[in-house]
Amino acid sequence: MSSRNRRANLEAIDQFGDAEPAMSPSLRDVDEAIFGSLNLPELQHLTATSMSIANIRPHLAQPRRVLPTRIRREWTGDVAQLGDVFDVWAEEVAQERGRVFDVRMYLNHVMLPDEFEAQEDHAAPHGPLEASFLDLLELAISIKDQGLMNPITVAAQGKIYTVETGERRWFAYHLLYHYTGDKKFATIPARIVPQVDVWRQATENTARQNLNAVGRARQLAILIMDLLKTEREAQFSAVSEFQHEQGYYAQVEDGMDMRIPRNSADKLLAATGFKTKEQLRQHRALLRLPVRVWELADDLNWPERVMRDMTYEAQGDEDKLIRLALQRAQEEGYNVTTGTLSPDTNNKSRKRKPIKNTGPNSAVYYAEFVKLLGKAGHGKPNETQAALERLIELQHWLEEQQNQLQRFLGSK
Repeated sequence: MSSRNRRANLEAIDQFGDAEPAMSPSLRDVDEAIFGSLNLPELQHLTATSMSIANIRPHLAQPRRVLPTRIRREWTGDVAQLGDVFDVWAEEVAQERGRVFDVRMYLNHVMLPDEFEAQEDHAAPHGPLEASFLDLLELAISIKDQGLMNPITVAAQGKIYTVETGERRWFAYHLLYHYTGDKKFATIPARIVPQVDVWRQATENTARQNLNAVGRARQLAILIMDLLKTEREAQFSAVSEFQHEQGYYAQVEDGMDMRIPRNSADKLLAATGFKTKEQLRQHRALLRLPVRVWELADDLNWPERVMRDMTYEAQGDEDKLIRLALQRAQEEGYNVTTGTLSPDTNNKSRKRKPIKNTGPNSAVYYAEFVKLLGKAGHGKPNETQAALERLIELQHWLEEQQNQLQRFLGSK
């Protein structure tokens, strides 16, 4: 997509930063898909107030990470420091691209004709840090030119408010205020809700469909924790207790110890946007990834299948899995070494279980496949689709083994 077309499409982009399809479900539609008929007021009918961006904090467990891993480490969480964080990010982008990266020129449209290409255009010469910055910058430009059509929602915690929905919009306001100095961006339209509702967060994320695989794994983990706390009064440590955020979500990595409550699967499917229980299982498996792989997959927006293939190739060898991820990251232009990634530790000193082999050559895989086949049948589209996906995957694996055996025999 050309820069000209990209700019033209800004008018079709809502303030969540995503191109809205003509028949995209409303937040109410998704709410009702999850909870059934609701006799609750629409959020749009709640009064929005102009709130200082300095009095708002991000939600630590929010599934999406706006700042890349390398840049997040530069931020202590102090909102007053965000301007410096953006400057560091811009400097990193300049080093990555090998030429100047002037944010103010982008905001003033000076560099749009040559530089502001679509991120989905794989031919565009944007490195990962630049791509993530341009994604936030595009939203900021849309807000600057058209205003904010969808206020964020926040929950009060004393005199400070926590973002429930709209964290990217809040970051975009900080970016605009830092680089333009315009006081109108020092405040943001916000609706106050009684408390952060993780299901309402999931509603927005599902409706907008802009979470990557790791983000969807985070979302799934948060919802499973909420279900277990509600249904079984389970106790979980807060995200702040972990040295790395991945440890927080990994509290529900084990599907045997942390079984999803009965009759809750459909609610999870509606909230996460997954079509089958198999997809739930696959994304839950991402919670077992080593921290180094988790960070790379998140920063580079790798699809779930990429991590699944890597895990299968590693055959339970965590060091090999990390090497495979680093190799792929470097091939994609992500200049990172093992030493710059976070260690696989957290304050809870949780002993990490070895990565299980759940690939097509494992007994677990075959047992699950037989179980899926037994559930498939007429009038069971979800179960049948899950069994079909597993069968296709197994067929691909068998073809790979056949080709390998033929090579052993010298066959063409």
